[in-house]
Amino acid sequence: MDLARILAPIDVHFDELSDDHDMTDASLSSSPRSSVGGDSPRAASHLRMGKWFPEEEQYALALIECFILGAFADLATGTSLRSFLADKLQCPPMRISKKFSGEGHHLNFAGVSIPKKLGQKRYLRHAVDAVGAAKLDSLHDLKAAFLRAVAEEKQLDLAVKDKLPKRAMRSERGGLSFTANNRVGYWSREEQAYACKLIEAFMKGQLQLRKGTSLRSFLAHRLGCNPMRVSKKLATCAISGMEIPRRIGTATYQPKVYQDASMADILQTERELQSLRALCFGESVNVLEDKLLTTFAPRPLSSFSLLCAAAQNSTLPAH
Repeated sequence: MDLARILAPIDVHFDELSDDHDMTDASLSSSPRSSVGGDSPRAASHLRMGKWFPEEEQYALALIECFILGAFADLATGTSLRSFLADKLQCPPMRISKKFSGEGHHLNFAGVSIPKKLGQKRYLRHAVDAVGAAKLDSLHDLKAAFLRAVAEEKQLDLAVKDKLPKRAMRSERGGLSFTANNRVGYWSREEQAYACKLIEAFMKGQLQLRKGTSLRSFLAHRLGCNPMRVSKKLATCAISGMEIPRRIGTATYQPKVYQDASMADILQTERELQSLRALCFGESVNVLEDKLLTTFAPRPLSSFSLLCAAAQNSTLPAH
């Protein structure tokens, strides 16, 4: 996808206007919240923080293209791209600014190179040609994929909360939940063994986990502790007698595409994780209910329902 043409300078310049003074007052015909779709996601009580989903980047890139093409009929002239994206992606403007910052003159965004400080651009409507109309039509499916990803992340978050001890205080950061001061200090031998297996499964891509999730965050909510506790442990470069790289906590999840022949190996890994978790927490956790369920393209398994069926009918010896 080439953005060179639509990123060309326009006759009217709004870049010099401060982003804190968007032209969205009553004197204008509409506001950023009256744009495509007519909904107002930022009216929600919680704004999204943290990592960007692949679906989110793709949706945002299409919004950027339509914005620069001037294809939104009901978006106020002079609206900043920064505030427009924040509204559409249900997040604070600062999150957009951080996304558009970085080293070098260009950034990689959904596989496309875009200039820095793009969020400062202001909206100016133009006549919509065939290209603009096609891009507007594509927004519906991209938005639907984005909203599904958001809903799945919330479902994951709720599933994690349900698994945490009821007595623990909970807090939220970056869309992930962890118990506040629930597990602190000393790492027991059982906890280290469980964490070691989690790291192995994470690095092999054997989990139903969203692509891009950091190992640090994953371990924090699986172990029910603050991410900083995980960072300190990983910084020792050893866990359960196994040497690990110093910065392994920053590794992000890359799912593998499995064939049906690999199902037995995945089920075996899940059984081992279930057993180690039971030793760590002193409880029995259903392996299917304990999985972090989410979908993305391509999915690591053809269907999670197949995994459930295989688990119920598996002839593998139980451990």
